[in-house]
Amino acid sequence: MRTWVDVAYFLLVAGILTLALGCERTLPPIPEATIDRLDTISWAYLKAAESLNRGPKDMAELQKFLPPDQAVDELLKSPHDGQPLILVWNIDPRQPPETEIPPVMAYEQQGVNGEFDVLTTMGIMRVNQQELNKHLAATPGVRQK
Repeated sequence: MRTWVDVAYFLLVAGILTLALGCERTLPPIPEATIDRLDTISWAYLKAAESLNRGPKDMAELQKFLPPDQAVDELLKSPHDGQPLILVWNIDPRQPPETEIPPVMAYEQQGVNGEFDVLTTMGIMRVNQQELNKHLAATPGVRQK
């Protein structure tokens, strides 16, 4: 037989799950072309950091670790908003984030419909302007948009 404590606990958990699932916003999936480009950039940042023992400080340092058979201008152009990606220098992807929000390595200039594709030290995501600002605030050396 269930006690009132069991019932109350069940209702509390069910309510929390309902709120969490009901409040979850869904963004369109990130296109494969964007993921491929941001993965390539992420890999290059990681290889540069391993070689330099710090994050790359400029394009000259990063470019050494980009695939030689790929056009850099095309690689650094976002398929989502059609603009060149903004790269953030001196970010070492091997380092754990200093806050719960990981720092940004690359992000879109304009985004589309208020959504931006972002490469952080923890992965690729699509965020809104407010979330992008939080990530930029957590990124050393970056001013918010």
